[in-house]
Amino acid sequence: AYMCDASIKFYQFALENIDSNAAERRIGPATVCEGSGMDNQYGRPICEQGRVDIVSGMCPRGVKDPFAQGRPGRFFGIVASDRNYTLAFSSTNPNKMKLWPIGVPESEGWVFSLRYRDPRRVVIKVDGQQMRADWGFGPPAGGASLPGPNDAAGTNYFDRDTRVFRVTIRGGHEYEFFTENVVQV
Repeated sequence: AYMCDASIKFYQFALENIDSNAAERRIGPATVCEGSGMDNQYGRPICEQGRVDIVSGMCPRGVKDPFAQGRPGRFFGIVASDRNYTLAFSSTNPNKMKLWPIGVPESEGWVFSLRYRDPRRVVIKVDGQQMRADWGFGPPAGGASLPGPNDAAGTNYFDRDTRVFRVTIRGGHEYEFFTENVVQV
């Protein structure tokens, strides 16, 4: 249940697993919680603000239901504007996924933090255009800051120590995330 507060603007988003094995592997339910993207010692997200949304896919209604033949790969969630959220999957993160805000004006945004457990590079495309990847070990250096809700769409930072990928999501855009193998020297 949601407690409506007139000062908070709530928006819906859709998230879709577009991996080649999306029909066989279930990545959800996913958890969206208001927080900075950190995990506890068991790998579960820490939700500092206490707001948690369990995002699940479609529910099959029986064996003859067409959705029962494959795994649901599209999820819908609700977030408030100008906040930081952690997006965590109950399974391994998908290698490819799409995210798009539904009915969100371009002036509104939020930040998603995703933790990747393997040492791959995370790449993001906004409206089909690949964004410049910012990364580092620990907090950004040289006076730079982590992406914020008011930054440009697709502003991102990947902390290679904690393996947390942070990205600014703004309305009016479609986002595609994918991972690439890297050779670390």
